[in-house]
Amino acid sequence: DDIYTYTASVLLAVNPYKDVKGLYGESQCKRYRGKHIGALPPHPYAIADTAYRALVRDRKNQGFIISGESGAGKTETAKIVMEYLGYVSGSTNQKTEQIQRRVQQAQPILESFGNAVTMRNNNSSRFGKYNRVFFDETGTLVDASVTTYLLESSRVVVHAKRERTYHCFYEMLQGLPEEKLSTLQLQRDKLYLLLGTEATDSQDDPVQEMQWHAQFKERDAKLFQHLCSALSTVGFSDEEIDSIFQVLAGLVHLGDLSNAEKDEGDEAATVQLDDEILDKAAQLLGMDAAELGAALRRRKVRIQHAGRESLHE
Repeated sequence: DDIYTYTASVLLAVNPYKDVKGLYGESQCKRYRGKHIGALPPHPYAIADTAYRALVRDRKNQGFIISGESGAGKTETAKIVMEYLGYVSGSTNQKTEQIQRRVQQAQPILESFGNAVTMRNNNSSRFGKYNRVFFDETGTLVDASVTTYLLESSRVVVHAKRERTYHCFYEMLQGLPEEKLSTLQLQRDKLYLLLGTEATDSQDDPVQEMQWHAQFKERDAKLFQHLCSALSTVGFSDEEIDSIFQVLAGLVHLGDLSNAEKDEGDEAATVQLDDEILDKAAQLLGMDAAELGAALRRRKVRIQHAGRESLHE
């Protein structure tokens, strides 16, 4: 369970892929507060405390670089550092306490909409982020911001076998009550095309894929509650939260229209769309079904050239 060590003032960590009891929390924060690096066992709290004290003492900006390969624990380490900075800065008034809660609750939102299951990591961040926290002259947390960049947007529509698109879709299906799922015209246990991977010729693949996805259901339902709580904490109203899930549901239905692409190689085919699915997607996304359908329908045309031919859509 000794997963941290130092090389000079650089902290090295090994992901234990399990919860290590007693390694984090308020009691540990108290231990490391005000202690120099090396006075206690290596820990992210020690690095965070050193930076915080230098900030307050020297009035100079401080920075953390958290790097590593996929699955190394970068996301978790960032949360640990933010947890300590929120603790050590204190909560002298209601406004400061609210800012601290929002800083800490931003992470579950980012993870739901920006993390996914990959071959190497069940909570892989598919984007980069730059966190900034601001303190006043007394060292009290007064503001924060998160800048995101390089989101893997293609993962919304395509991902490898035994991988998933972003957590938020699966959390929505497992966490919403039945009446809201019905309103969004969703089925809890259906594997929608947007959320699964394209089946191969094997008839067992759909069954195997359903079984593989089933391992995450309990976790998705639990994380959905964390997501809703976090959205509420950072200032979203119930109506705004419902609107977010309405858009996600619209994208799920829109993904089912991809079946229209499977025209068995007909080189003169017009892409036909399921009008029922099209209406569901358009309604949830607030779009006109006819206009959406016109944008998605297209015809393949073979053009003969001298000595060659081409296929256009």
